[in-house]
Amino acid sequence: YQTPSFYGFSAGASYIADSNSDGANDAYYAASGDEAYSLALRYDGAFGDVSYAVAGGWLSIDSASDDSYNVGGEASYAGFTLGAYWEQNLDASNDYAVGLAYATGPWTVAGGYSLIEENGAPDTDTFAGWVTYALAPGVSTSAGVAHSDNGVETGYNAMAWMSLNF
Repeated sequence: YQTPSFYGFSAGASYIADSNSDGANDAYYAASGDEAYSLALRYDGAFGDVSYAVAGGWLSIDSASDDSYNVGGEASYAGFTLGAYWEQNLDASNDYAVGLAYATGPWTVAGGYSLIEENGAPDTDTFAGWVTYALAPGVSTSAGVAHSDNGVETGYNAMAWMSLNF
């Protein structure tokens, strides 16, 4: 559930029933029978020509020993948007990300960097870049490339997609 925005504040909440609730033993999580709960809070505001948003969230899974937390923010000015994010995942990893985008007319060009620090595994660095073109209101197409390196394996990914929003 997501609330409407009230003076720039909005909140969200979700619940996922345990994987055995429908008798199908669906594998939502590693352990069968887990329920998950999450809450989030967001604030959107503006100061002159600068718009900004900050958000944070919490996730709890029954079988996990620790909860997951995240916080992020973004600021936009004159077509540029800078965003950053941090997440602590159930005491197994810390994820960090930062990105920069520039939008002009129907075009958006963006790039970003992320770092995943996993307990007992090498850190993973990922660099990505993409371009988006707005075909019509609510319809856009994008193409991007990403490079990941964890010191053991290196990989490249290329992707293209179309988004429909209504």
